[in-house]
Formats: sequence, structure tokens, C-alpha cells
Amino acid sequence: MASLTRRDMLQVVGGVAVGAAGALAATHGVKQDSTAAPDQPPQAKATVAPLSPAKPSGDPPPVGKADFPITKNAQDAEAMFKKGFNCAQAVLSCCGRGFGLPEDTGKRMGAAFVGGMGMMGLTCGSVTGAFMAIGLKYAHTDTTDHAQSGRANRLVREFTRRFKQLHGSICCNELLGLDISTPEGLRKAVSEGYFTESRCPFYVRDAAALLEHLLAEEERKPK
Repeated sequence: MASLTRRDMLQVVGGVAVGAAGALAATHGVKQDSTAAPDQPPQAKATVAPLSPAKPSGDPPPVGKADFPITKNAQDAEAMFKKGFNCAQAVLSCCGRGFGLPEDTGKRMGAAFVGGMGMMGLTCGSVTGAFMAIGLKYAHTDTTDHAQSGRANRLVREFTRRFKQLHGSICCNELLGLDISTPEGLRKAVSEGYFTESRCPFYVRDAAALLEHLLAEEERKPK
């Protein structure tokens, strides 16, 4: 994997998997681009102990076909993802704007959830971005507010059920059918266009749309 430079990775993915490439460099010691600005200090290779990430089980499930309207915020989330922000950043920033989340804050909050949380292939960032948006909307800020806490938990479970029904899993590795926490798995995901074309953009778009429909349904319920 040492022969794959950060520049090579970014050229392959067209700038979309910026987070994936950076995480790969930090986690697996991929050689960094030597054209960095001269005032940037050299970065030491990170030494990270294995964390036993979730493993894919066979072939990935087929990408589901949404049978619900794709909202404007969902389209914006897909566009933001294609610009190079990660899946959690895109879903949280675009869906959180409706209840006062500044875009910069959403990008900061979602930054570490790339590739199933720090490129470990665990829960898909599109899903964790939606979970954070649910918490932002329905957080309990009083320890005695059990109803609000239960409401958020119920919505997380319902979102999970719907996303699984559509796409077969909420686990990044299972959605991609490979282990992106390994150099080999990440290389295949990049070369097959999973991040940029065939899979991840749909997960981002559908997660954002599912979330908005779910929240709209919740608001229409009798108080």
C-alpha cells in the first residue's frame, strides 16, 4: 500500500474521498504528497492498535431504490458529499440547517464519522449524521424530561429500520461489501467508485431524505 500516494488517491476519487484518503494516510502510513506548503510541519506516522472493525458478510446488498420524494436538503447533502465533505458532515449540515445548526458547526461535528467512524467500517456516516440531527432536534436537556429522551431513541430506531429496509444494513463495511479499514479494502472501494458513484452518494441522499420525511411525520402527530 506504500506505493499509493495521497495524490494518487485524490486523483482516483476526484476529490470526493478526501476524508478517506487522509484517514488512510494516518492509519496505514500511506506516503503523503510532497508538494505541501513549505511552512507545514512534517506529520509523523500514526501508530494505531488494531480495533477489530466490523467485517463485511459476503457480497454487499443491492442499493435500494427510494420510493419517496428526494427533498431539497437531501439533494444538497448529496452535492456537498460530492464536493469532498464526508457523509456524516453532508447529512448533518444540510438537515440540521432547518433547526438552526450553522453549516460550519455541522461540518465540525461530523468530521470524525467518515467511513463508518474514523474509517473503521462501522456505522455508516450517513446514518450517524442522521442520528445527530435527531438528537439536535429532539434532545432532552433536562434529566427529568424522559418523554423527549424516549422520543429521540424511538426515532433513531425507526430511522434505522427504514434505512435497513431500503439498503440492507447500516454498517459501512456491509453496505460496501468489503473492509475499508484495511488498505486492500479501501483501495478496492476507491477503484470501484463506491465513494464517488455507485454507492455512497445514494446512501447520503437517501439518509437525508428518509430523515426529513421521518421528522415531518413526527411533527404532524397530535401533540
